[in-house]
Amino acid sequence: MNCERCSTDEVRFRVYSDIINLIVCTSCGKKARRLGLAVEVPASLRTDHQPDDVLNGDLTLNPAA
Repeated sequence: MNCERCSTDEVRFRVYSDIINLIVCTSCGKKARRLGLAVEVPASLRTDHQPDDVLNGDLTLNPAA
């Protein structure tokens, strides 16, 4: 699946607000984080199978690793 913002890279994150809900690549996820939007790893991509946590600063797929 491709990024819904740039249509080039593989999807890694979900970016959302009260108006938007997009699945995006790492690059677009980092840009969204800088803009102050909520960024999370979608449940379908999580590898730790735990409740949603706040992502660490470098936007990794598995924050526990």
